[in-house]
Amino acid sequence: CPPMFLILGKIIYSNFGFDNFALRVLPYSFSVLSLIFFTFLSFKVIKNKLGILLAVSAFSLSEACILYQMYFKQYSSDVFFTIVILLLALLLKDKKLSNLQLFALGILSCFFVFCSYTAGFLIFSTIIVLLGKNIEESKSKKEIKEKIKPFLCYMIPFSCVMTVYFFVNCLPTRNYDVLQDFWSDEYVFLPNSLFQLKFLIKFLTNPFSKIYPSIILFIVTFILLR
Repeated sequence: CPPMFLILGKIIYSNFGFDNFALRVLPYSFSVLSLIFFTFLSFKVIKNKLGILLAVSAFSLSEACILYQMYFKQYSSDVFFTIVILLLALLLKDKKLSNLQLFALGILSCFFVFCSYTAGFLIFSTIIVLLGKNIEESKSKKEIKEKIKPFLCYMIPFSCVMTVYFFVNCLPTRNYDVLQDFWSDEYVFLPNSLFQLKFLIKFLTNPFSKIYPSIILFIVTFILLR
């Protein structure tokens, strides 16, 4: 679970008590904020009012999002930061930011990842799309170098913080057996039993399976940022 999510959760139930209400405050808050920011995103992407209404309605009635707000898990924060990052990318993709602003944006991105590991995948996919778009529009090597510089200013603080976090938090846990083997009976590359085969089929045919949102998210990001 992302560290900032746990810290925020600790602050909440330390002040309001360790009960179901306190544990649901954080995921519920992220769910409400997700709906608000998704509305902003819809207005940015969709020009038709009926389309906006349908998009927001579909999002607000999503079974997955409704379930996410009921559990003390980071899933609702994953949804929230995914929307925020995509909205920020759309708002900033055509703006020329100063080096200081890019540096601050890199630090802010670290905070996003500390709240939601899913944010890291979206950040990198967004960088790839925007970088590819800028290179495609460049007409000379000199212009390509100029357009790469902002990405370097952004990536330096982000990469440094993430590298430190990896060595401090992730690397020491590599030998923990419970982290390596806990899901080994269910998450397999090739099934070697009937149970694992059933699980693999269920995983691939589940519309909420992690593989499909990842693919869809990359495609949507690519289309919107073009």
